[in-house]
Amino acid sequence: MGLDLGGVVTTGGVSFPHRRDIRAVLLVWFGSRLILIGVALLAHYWWFTRGLSFASTYEMWDHFESLWYANIAESGYVGDGEFRYNTAYFPGTALVMRVGLFFGLPPALTGMLVSAAAGAMAAVALGRLTYRLGGSPTWAVVAWVAAPTVVFVTAPWSEALFAAFAFWSWHLARSGHWWWAGVLAAGAALTRINGAFLVIGLLAIWLFSRDRRLHNALPLFLPIAVLAAHMSYLWRITGRWNEWRAVQSEFWSRELVDPVTALVNTWNQIFDFVPGEISTRFIAEIAAVLLVTVGIIALARLRQWPELIYVAITLASLATSTYYYSVPRTITILFPLWMVAGLLLSRSVVARWIYLISVIPLTLFVTVLFTDGQWIS
Repeated sequence: MGLDLGGVVTTGGVSFPHRRDIRAVLLVWFGSRLILIGVALLAHYWWFTRGLSFASTYEMWDHFESLWYANIAESGYVGDGEFRYNTAYFPGTALVMRVGLFFGLPPALTGMLVSAAAGAMAAVALGRLTYRLGGSPTWAVVAWVAAPTVVFVTAPWSEALFAAFAFWSWHLARSGHWWWAGVLAAGAALTRINGAFLVIGLLAIWLFSRDRRLHNALPLFLPIAVLAAHMSYLWRITGRWNEWRAVQSEFWSRELVDPVTALVNTWNQIFDFVPGEISTRFIAEIAAVLLVTVGIIALARLRQWPELIYVAITLASLATSTYYYSVPRTITILFPLWMVAGLLLSRSVVARWIYLISVIPLTLFVTVLFTDGQWIS
């Protein structure tokens, strides 16, 4: 059965799937965690011939971003060496790790536990959002956890925590619970810069709603206040009001450019990043931008305008950087794309088989590479 994107029938005010759907969603989430962690452990032991211990289950995921959050948790902002650029990271995940330190838990272990719990909460919210659109909650979550990007919501990074805040905030805004939506959006804003884009999308929900009373929009200023407070704090400790933007330029060489220049620069990086080799990293970045663009077109056909605005603004920020950077991992938190994927898989058995056969081997391969300490975009 094919998917007619123009003929979707939403569930209107019915926003809660049956309890068995929620149980299925949680089973998919935690079952997929066990599979990924199990595959990583097997590769760790057999392929990389390293010993196993309890610490192996979380230390092998402790690479790149989690090291920055751990540094903030342990030493605060503006550390030593390259960690003096840790002001590029928002404090939400580091604060959770700091709580773990109080109880004697290593930051990576705390991050893994939080990612597992937060990912489960995000999965339930994604299921409800997809159900509202007319799709199967379970298939939306299957699409989410089967994709290679799932490695980022498994690791002790910020994606899972942000997803829990953002997905539920959106669901609650769609349900008319504006104060809860604002509070959770504030949590998202404390976790990632993407909280700024989330706020714009939430304001779009308010503008497109039939009840546009001003007091409903007031809670959406909570995340704006959080962003302003964090930027003010960075200004106080560094003396630069644009600290976050400045470190992006100084350490990661990311500047605001026009979209054509960003695309050309990324294309050139395919051949120049590693002399004499083709960089699959930047091929993946371009492919991810194209995928998000297709998702935007699908959202337009579904007339999901606030969702389209949230995704489009996020893409605009990524596609106007010096070169594309971490677009695939950002797809993880773009829940409207997974809603569309869930709708497609709900309606087409052929699409399910094509999708799962295509992505699961790649997901397992990416997981092994990541837990070996190799950078995955």
